[in-house]
Amino acid sequence: MVLYYIDNCELCDSIKQFIKENDITIEIRQLIRDNDKWKENIDGGWVDFNKDIHSFPVLKVENSFIIGEVGIKEYLIKGYLYTIKKCPYLNSGCIEEECELFVKIKKNDIIEGGCAVKINTMISLEQLQLREK
Repeated sequence: MVLYYIDNCELCDSIKQFIKENDITIEIRQLIRDNDKWKENIDGGWVDFNKDIHSFPVLKVENSFIIGEVGIKEYLIKGYLYTIKKCPYLNSGCIEEECELFVKIKKNDIIEGGCAVKINTMISLEQLQLREK
């Protein structure tokens, strides 16, 4: 995993502070804009960064990117993104891994967690759409 940041970015500073406070081991690299191209600082030298990113900070997980403070923090602490906020059965906040219906799936190299009822419905709809093609 690599966290990409730019200078003068409050969210970037917040995530870097979060990483430090939680003693998370992760590679952190600065990006700069040079002639409409991103360049990343690797071992004190600037090399082309061939992704077009418009929002920071960015966490690279394998071949995917997580953008946004909440998503990055959740992934760094839990190892997955959490998508369901309110449980329809408990009528309160999701209890995540304490619930028998909570599942984790890998989607585009990023692990997401959520209610099996919602995820199974989405997968079923995707399968129906594929069959219709």
